Amino acid sequence: MLREQRHLVRMPSPGLFDDLGARLWRAVRQKAYASRFYDWRLRGRHPLKLLGCPVDPFPGDATAGAALHEGVLIAHGGRQGARLGIEQPDFWRRAARSPALSHKALGFSWLADLAMIKDQKRARVVAELLMRGWLDAFGRYHSEAWSAPLLAERLRHWLIHAPLILSSHDLVYRSAVLNSMARQARHLMRVLGDSVDGLPRVHAASGLILCGLYLPHGKAWRLRGEAALRRVLDRFVLADGGPISRRPEDLLVVMKLLVILRHAYDDRQEESPAYLQQCLDRMGPFLRALRHADGRLAHINGAGGEPPELIDLILAQSAAHGRALTNAPYSGLMRLNARQTLVIFDAMPAAPMAMSHRAHAGTLSFELADGPDPLVVNIGPVARAPTSHKSADQGGDERTDPYAADLGALVRTTAAHSTLILMDKNSTRIRNDHLAKG
Repeated sequence: MLREQRHLVRMPSPGLFDDLGARLWRAVRQKAYASRFYDWRLRGRHPLKLLGCPVDPFPGDATAGAALHEGVLIAHGGRQGARLGIEQPDFWRRAARSPALSHKALGFSWLADLAMIKDQKRARVVAELLMRGWLDAFGRYHSEAWSAPLLAERLRHWLIHAPLILSSHDLVYRSAVLNSMARQARHLMRVLGDSVDGLPRVHAASGLILCGLYLPHGKAWRLRGEAALRRVLDRFVLADGGPISRRPEDLLVVMKLLVILRHAYDDRQEESPAYLQQCLDRMGPFLRALRHADGRLAHINGAGGEPPELIDLILAQSAAHGRALTNAPYSGLMRLNARQTLVIFDAMPAAPMAMSHRAHAGTLSFELADGPDPLVVNIGPVARAPTSHKSADQGGDERTDPYAADLGALVRTTAAHSTLILMDKNSTRIRNDHLAKG
């Protein structure tokens, strides 16, 4: 955190024994959650219907939706990443094992893609096919599929796209889906406090709030989620609107979640907590400070690959009207303008190790542009490209480029940034997928 003098300092990270103890305790809990007794404890009131559907103003991927229409689940924008035929009998087992597909498949974000296709009758058929498969494969606790942030993301998409998954005339199937929603919400209520701090807990808390708003008898879920969300936002979003993880991508995710929550409160005619808009009002000017004249984000901590249209939509939906910051003292971002010349300077200290997932060792790097023309840049994110494998029609899948992980690690190094390098060393040590001490 920051002292009163606004000096930028690094938050301490948990020690080795703290981390080991947390892992052991997590393993014990997962064993208990997989028991028959815990499965019995998840029983409760059986919801007969939803109280409505939240609105997601952020559209899915039309290309991925078209692929689903043809019976193929893809990740990373169609030509990049992985693909898998959805009518394979072992689809869910293979999807859960795929590093490129597991999050998208188990989190059900593909429902947003499916909602983009014109043939909604076919969309409902595909959604029901995959829903039935998921209920058979993961209807009971599974350590990965039922992890708090992934479970919350799945419930959010189930609620938003309920017309796709609950339009069947099969009452037994509809009842199974609704009952699964309630069971997962009860589990989320229990494990919310144990979820990883930072962005994963933002996901978990926002998902629990949506369950409380749209599932009958969910007031306790909503209140618990609201309290947890306020606490995590106080830590995760700094006073100048920057994320403590230093990753602009995380900022976009949080803003989208808060916008969806605000729309949900309005839809249910409930008063939204004041901190939702207050947080958006802080994040909006910080996000604007990261933009170049052409609307793209500066290549800072993995940002720069987002379409400018998406940034415009997020800012418009956030209703955060503040001007771009020129100095973010808590986050360490600086923006200098002179006529058409723009410098975006990353003076952010390294993120705490626990929240530094995929963060870059680019402290004191900068980007310089003359209007829309970049002059000095950082390398930025790397798109993952596929290698050639069997087609989905042959029952195979297409995996990511084997060199993608190496390229992803390279662009996180200090050498991939426009900054001063001493003795060919990174400004902060990169350990696995996180940052260690500098």
